[in-house]
Amino acid sequence: MNVKICGVRSLEVAIAAQKAGATHLGLNFIRSSRRYVGEVEAAEIARHLHGEVKLVGVFRDMPLEIVNDIAVRHQLDYVQLHGTESPEYCRRVVAPVIKAVLVDPSDSTARIIGRMQQYTCELFLLDRAVQGRGAVIDLAVAREIAASLPCFVAGGLTVENVAHVVTFTQPYGIDVAGGVELDHH
Repeated sequence: MNVKICGVRSLEVAIAAQKAGATHLGLNFIRSSRRYVGEVEAAEIARHLHGEVKLVGVFRDMPLEIVNDIAVRHQLDYVQLHGTESPEYCRRVVAPVIKAVLVDPSDSTARIIGRMQQYTCELFLLDRAVQGRGAVIDLAVAREIAASLPCFVAGGLTVENVAHVVTFTQPYGIDVAGGVELDHH
């Protein structure tokens, strides 16, 4: 099972996540995020762990030139796009793309898959349309999508529920952030 720990901001945490079994580390380059990683820290993580674990840069609606520059500079294995980036934008990213898809309970699974199929991506990341602690993504929808397209499942995953989510949805991997943070504000 692939495990992505997202929101890694220091070398110490990155090494601990890798030693605990993380296969992918998410480095968040979205300045407005509380999980934002600075350039110096990102460079240090990349320098020490490149080749040991997959490095994923997380971006949202940023200019393509900036995304590509950061991807090359930090030797990112993947670029994860969490905004309204178009299929054309994704094709122009210099690294393999993980496109985040927000799963709205009011949307049909067929329509979600149809939108996803417009993208040429290595992987997808299924996340909740409504963010916040507690709620988990609709597992029936996630299972149906994961059977068709390779994806990480995210959103509301904790130590208590992750085994059930993995067993039920059978995804390419899981993506955890807030559910494994020590500071639960």
